[in-house]
Amino acid sequence: MTMNHLSASLSVVLGFGLSLAAWAAESDRVAPTTLRFLANGTQQLDSVVLSGESLHLEYDPIRLNQCRGKNKNGVEDWTVQAFLAIDGEAPLALDLIEGRGTQFPYAVPLSVIIPDGKRLEIWFKASDAEGCVQWDSNSSQNYSFAITRLEDLPVLSFNDNWSVEQRGVLKAGQAVRIHYDLNRATQCRTGGYHGSASWDVIAQFRVDGQTLAPQALSYSKSWSERGQQDIVTILPQGRELTLWFENSGYAYYAGRACKAYDSNYGKNYHFRLD
Repeated sequence: MTMNHLSASLSVVLGFGLSLAAWAAESDRVAPTTLRFLANGTQQLDSVVLSGESLHLEYDPIRLNQCRGKNKNGVEDWTVQAFLAIDGEAPLALDLIEGRGTQFPYAVPLSVIIPDGKRLEIWFKASDAEGCVQWDSNSSQNYSFAITRLEDLPVLSFNDNWSVEQRGVLKAGQAVRIHYDLNRATQCRTGGYHGSASWDVIAQFRVDGQTLAPQALSYSKSWSERGQQDIVTILPQGRELTLWFENSGYAYYAGRACKAYDSNYGKNYHFRLD
């Protein structure tokens, strides 16, 4: 996966997030938001676009399938580019296709750091060696997404001393940041093949009884180490958020699984939504 910083005429903000509470430094990162442009012509954003944080961009090139021209050697020679602009400034162009001019060109996901701003616009262009050009630009309106500042989000913090803090008001239809100290989940720290870390901590959610997609609070930092990450999730309509945490792993050489829970002694953690 390629990591890019929106640069050129776009100003990347360094030192962002300095106003966050001190506990935020305990996490290595905020889990990246993923934006998918699917083959059926729709878009899927799994959270909110955050300034100063990573946005993973996945694009299915079948959306732009008219430009598949060949070069003088008779090999397909085409590409697709993504253009990203903040608040109407000059865009950054990124290639989405690797292996151009070979027998097997293929799409690659990208990761960009979003600078501070109010709105991100994205559009796409396909071109080939024969001069064909095709655009995917939402009927020339571009695809537009609001940018959220991390420090503006309400926060639920599950601390290593077993305290739970809420900062800000939780609102249905809006995002919340969840910080979970992995020192709360010390069970099931199993080892995998040749010393790899084979455990994870997952946040489980319900809103008014409706189960939401689980999210990982740990990530693979290295072969033998899991890192800690905060997550940002959008709350659906409802009146109460219910949270609990699952710590699971697999002991490779012992051939057994382990699972433990942080669930407020089976009662789970409950928060009111406005």
